[in-house]
Order: sequence, then C-alpha cells, then structure tokens
Amino acid sequence: MTKAPLFLIAFLSSSALWAQQNPPPEVRDIQQQVAEPERRKEAQAEIDKTVDETRRREAAQAGPEVTYEQVMADPDNIELNYRYALSRVGRGDLRAAASTLERILMVKKDLPKVKLLYAVILYRLDNLEESERLLAELKKEEMPASLRAELNDYISQIRSRRRRARLSFLVGSGLDYDENRNAAPATGRRLFLDTPIALFTGTRQSDIAAVMMANIDADYDLGFQAGHKVFAGLSYYRSEQADMSNLNLQVYGADVGFKLKGRWGELTPSFGVTHLLLAQTTYMRGHEAKARFERKFSKTVSSYFDMGYGHQEYNRTQVVPTGPQRSGDKFNIGAGLNVGLSPAHRLSLGFDHSRSATQVPFNSFNREAMTLSHTWLLGKGMFMLGSAAWSFDFYDRAEVILSRNARRDETIRGRATFGLPMSLFWKPMSGFTWTASYEYFRSLANIESYGYTNNKISTMFTYKWAL
Repeated sequence: MTKAPLFLIAFLSSSALWAQQNPPPEVRDIQQQVAEPERRKEAQAEIDKTVDETRRREAAQAGPEVTYEQVMADPDNIELNYRYALSRVGRGDLRAAASTLERILMVKKDLPKVKLLYAVILYRLDNLEESERLLAELKKEEMPASLRAELNDYISQIRSRRRRARLSFLVGSGLDYDENRNAAPATGRRLFLDTPIALFTGTRQSDIAAVMMANIDADYDLGFQAGHKVFAGLSYYRSEQADMSNLNLQVYGADVGFKLKGRWGELTPSFGVTHLLLAQTTYMRGHEAKARFERKFSKTVSSYFDMGYGHQEYNRTQVVPTGPQRSGDKFNIGAGLNVGLSPAHRLSLGFDHSRSATQVPFNSFNREAMTLSHTWLLGKGMFMLGSAAWSFDFYDRAEVILSRNARRDETIRGRATFGLPMSLFWKPMSGFTWTASYEYFRSLANIESYGYTNNKISTMFTYKWAL
C-alpha cells in the first residue's frame, strides 16, 4: 500500500522539476534567442565595411578593362589612358593608376574627370594635402551636378580624416519574419525522462518582429605617424514581436579600446559591457575583455587572431525562472584568413573555440565552430554577402530531467544578404542603405527537444553619417 504513494510522490516531484526546468515553449532554446542581437551586430559591422569598400571602388566601375598592351598601341589616346587608369584602380594598383593620370594631366590639364580621379587616388594613398588642393581647384570649374556632388563628398571625407577626433552615427529599422520563432522541435515531441511526449502546445509558430538599432562610435588619433588611436562606442538594439512578447529583446552595449598599428600588423584590445532585457525585464548583464591581431601579407591576403574572456550574470525572471543557472564565465579563441580573389570578390575562413562554464554542469559546454563567408561587390554600390557556419556543442553533463545522455548539438547556419545604396535612385539619399537577408538555421541535436529548423527573412534601412 505504501508503494503507490511513493511512486506518485516521485512522479509529482519529477513533474514539478520538469515544469520548473522548462520555461514557456517560445524560450526553450533561449541562448540561441538572446544571441541574435550579437549576430545582428556582427552582420551590420560586415555590411558597414562592405559599404565603405564599395564607395572606395566606385571610381573603377566605368567601362571595360584596358590592358597595358592596348595603351602602348595608342599611347596618345587620352580616353584609352583614362580607362587604363580605371582598370588599375579596379585591380588595386593605385600607384600605376596615379602615374597614368599624371601623364594625361601633363598633356592636357583641363580635364575635370581626370583631375577628380587623380584626387581620389591621392586620397586613398593618404596624400590628403595634394588631394584637397586638386579638389579645391576643381570646385571652381564648370561640371555636371553629379560630379560636383561627388567632389564635395570627397572634400568632406578629407576634412573628416584630418580631424584627430571623429564621430559617426548609425540608425536603422526593419522587419524580421521567422517561420519557427518558438524553436519547436522538428519531431513534434519533447523528452521527459528519456520518454518522447507529443506536443499539444508549443508547436511550430511563425512571427514578425519590428527591429531597431542605433550606434554611436568615436575615435581619437593619438598623433603618432603609425596611426595609433583610441575608440569608444555605444549601441542599442530592440526587437518587438507581433505575437510572442516573451521574446521581446532590448540590448544596451558600450565598449572602449585602442588600436595599435605597425609594420608587424594591427593590435586592437578592447573592453565591453552588455545589459540585455527579455520581455521588458533585465535578464543578463555581462562584461568582456578581448583582443584582436590582424596582419596583411599582401594586397589580397590577410589573417587575424582573436581571443576574449568575459562573465555573464543571468537573473531569474517570470519568463525564465532558471536564468541564474546560466551565469558564469565565457572564453573564446579564434583565427581566420581573408583572401581577395579579385577586386569584386573576397573569401574569409574562420575557426573558433569557445568555452561556457555555468553554475550547473548541464548548461556548460565547449563549442567548435567554422565560418566561411563571401563578399561580392556587384557595382554601383550594390553588394552580396554570403556565409555558412557550422558549430558543434559538447555539454558537460546530462540534463537528467530530459535524458540520461549529455547533450550534443550540431548547428548549421546559412545567410545571404543583398544591399544597395539608396543614392543609386536619388543622390540626396547618400548614407542610406537598404538590405534584404535570408537565413536558414538547423539544429541537429541528440536530445530531440533541441532539434529544430528555422527560415528567417529580414529587411532593414540604415542611415550612417559622420562628423
């Protein structure tokens, strides 16, 4: 007669523990959810870098490529020499382009488009004084409105670069659509004590979110010839779900650091803090110290090495009552290689190892990750970014309420982004960029509660300006 009550007590205790350990379905894989702002920040940084690169290469977009042999066959052809200079810019050979333009200007000085290209090349070669002098001369001449707008833009850039203190701002807003926003298991079941249980609630649900972001970045040139500088930044990210308010996110961030440059490469140590709110309640506070070393081997090949160490403190909330179990330290180390296949194509390959040590062993894990990315400059300021990432997570202990087996995750994430400058349609919209992205995510887990797929579509408008 005593066995039944004991069994009932054990069952009820396990059920209560299972309920406590498992928050609402939409926040089941909460670590993937709260990592989204950091992924978006990294993606936006790559977009900003690509936008800057497209602007630097716009001068080389006109006309077909001209070879040196063609120029030698008709050396007095000014237009042919000009197109050859454009070809050299496209190949990254700025000094050859500058020499060609100098020869043209020695023969005929009154050619605004040649002077402008020469001034732009001098700007990219860091000869700011001569570049500004040429642009000032050009400003007095008659020219099309589009050419004058480009001229004024470069004068502003030169004046900005000459200032030791610089400030830039970025604001953006957009929409996200997730096919499986609540990370519902692909099998339609969850485990409880190694027993599969069919889902009646928490099945796959789609949702739309409004996304906003804002960044303020400042840097100060320390006055050394090498270009050492200090920098600081503030960031804000917000995502408001249409239906699943439990996944509303706000992230405040701040970082400070310095950049040291030399023939040996570039070293960037920094320190940052993060404050994350989930469903309008503080969920995590964290800080991290990190360093990145970059070295160029040639015009087309460079490498990097980075490492970081930080601490994250999670709070108990109504949505995730087990939050404090995830508090702990995080360490990562990584390296990668960047290769320019051509002026319009760049490949990057990166490897990363990280360790998350939390308060409870079944939330602690080691991660091995690899990322392959491709940048494609389409011309006229447009671009395509593609990336594929694989990661393998090995957890320390089993979460026995689910299974006696320790969790093992293999995740695959593929992302493609198309971007274009709005100035392509209307010149006064310089600084505005529109992007559209598609992302596929798949988690292959030995614990079926964590195995799921998601398709995500995003679109965003950003505006960036500098002082």
